[in-house]
Amino acid sequence: MRIFIIVLSLLFLSCASYKSFITSDNICNYNSSLFYIKNEEYSASNIDYKNKKKNFVLFENKEELEKLILWGNEEPITVTKYMKKSRIGKSIEYDYSTGKILNIEFFYLDGLINIGQSKYFDEQGNITKVIDHETGYKICWKEAIEIVKHKFRRKLAKYDSVSYVLYRPNKLDFPNHRPRWSVGIIEYPEDKIDETTYYKIDGITGKYLGKYTLRMGMHN
Repeated sequence: MRIFIIVLSLLFLSCASYKSFITSDNICNYNSSLFYIKNEEYSASNIDYKNKKKNFVLFENKEELEKLILWGNEEPITVTKYMKKSRIGKSIEYDYSTGKILNIEFFYLDGLINIGQSKYFDEQGNITKVIDHETGYKICWKEAIEIVKHKFRRKLAKYDSVSYVLYRPNKLDFPNHRPRWSVGIIEYPEDKIDETTYYKIDGITGKYLGKYTLRMGMHN
């Protein structure tokens, strides 16, 4: 009986330790001003994009970068903005002729996966479609990274620096796929250029599901 109580206590402590990573969604940065559409972002009329070169930096400081991307005359233009530290960003596409907003997406830079919601607009600036890329997920992108960081904290402590790459099945292409994150770890200076190890996290429970090594650009 005493052994059973000890085992039960250890399981409880393990669960409590794990839950400390998922008790608040503030960690996901969805309250960041980056996830709001400012009034001036509904139109590109304040940008002289027709006289700019293909890729043009609109603004940059130590914390953020804003860039204009031109695909060609009469093709939609794209303005991207990302935060250098958090590695999250947003991309806004505008009609080349009118400068009116067409759509907005949010992404995690390392892996270029969509996070949050993508929104599409009509000519009057009304939202016509919303795609929630995290439908079915209870564990957000940031929580998945934190779970991996905590689980492998002793291993990661020996490296000079570590970057985290994210991957997950696209819900639009795989609607029946169970929500799951893959967190790739890139260690410096010992990183192997031709391969990356990914650690799988259940997108609902946060449970660690194992790992795989990615080679030749193929995801598991």
